[in-house]
Amino acid sequence: MRAVVRTAIAASLLFMVGPVVAETTVAGSSALGTYLAAKLAQDLRDTSAANGLLKSALEHDPANPALLGQAFVFEVMGGNWQRAVDYATRANVLDANNQLAHFVLGIDAFKAGRLGDADKQFAAPGNTPIATMARAWVMNARRDGKGAASLLGGMNETDWIGFFRKYQTALLADVNGDTETAGKVYQEMFKADPATINVALGYARHASHFGDNKLAQDILAKHVAAVHSTHPLVDAASETLQKGGTLPLDIKTAADGLANVFYGFSQAINGQGGSDLALIYTQFALQLKPDDELATVQLAAIYEQLKQYDNAILAYRKLPASSRMAS
Repeated sequence: MRAVVRTAIAASLLFMVGPVVAETTVAGSSALGTYLAAKLAQDLRDTSAANGLLKSALEHDPANPALLGQAFVFEVMGGNWQRAVDYATRANVLDANNQLAHFVLGIDAFKAGRLGDADKQFAAPGNTPIATMARAWVMNARRDGKGAASLLGGMNETDWIGFFRKYQTALLADVNGDTETAGKVYQEMFKADPATINVALGYARHASHFGDNKLAQDILAKHVAAVHSTHPLVDAASETLQKGGTLPLDIKTAADGLANVFYGFSQAINGQGGSDLALIYTQFALQLKPDDELATVQLAAIYEQLKQYDNAILAYRKLPASSRMAS
């Protein structure tokens, strides 16, 4: 599993601008010096200074693909979405192979309802696992649920990506009202790994939403027994069930599903040390589902890992006071 995750990180980072590329392509000593200062600021986790220095470098060399590529990455990491879109648009013209630029533009098109354009942007990098899953949710938003399920079903990845594909299949089936397929997939996944919180909560929500609170309670109890601990969201779900309430589906729309794709990959990548890329994917998820508490907490946690404590505090403050995750 770790080897697969490392490969995914490496493949994605190939599309991010490295210092060697930039140093050989930045025109002029002034732009080069400014770029290197920006790179140092980023290495020191001073994102604000890095952004300012990159903007200065771009004033000297506005058509440099390396500078533009790094600029929109910095803007995404800082949550400055419109500036990220602007830079990604410019970067994409100069470098059609920049995967992260395509993702930024694909998300922006999806949010604007330009679903055909969103599909083209996500398809541009090729049939990578994350691109294929993203396209499935775009296809579902275009009211082609069968096509979306077929796209996911055509993937043959193993290890954690295969497991995550099954999870996306269950979420997609629930959104489209195919409770039988969703139930079978959830049951298979939960039996294989009851400790994974996303699966446990997804399965419990599925069971409760469709009328089986007893099964939902049993799922959560088995999950707690498997991990030997509790989680605020699991505790909240259990209390709702004990009071006779019904758990809602967490993924209700194609936007929720698309957000979950990026959040899931950010989880896996961050667990293997890819904090910068995990931060980018978490920001992607929050663009699509701003009220996602798990993604918000993950964003704050990554900022803490990167020693950007002011940003971490700001992220935690976005949680509603009523959230169990805020305590």
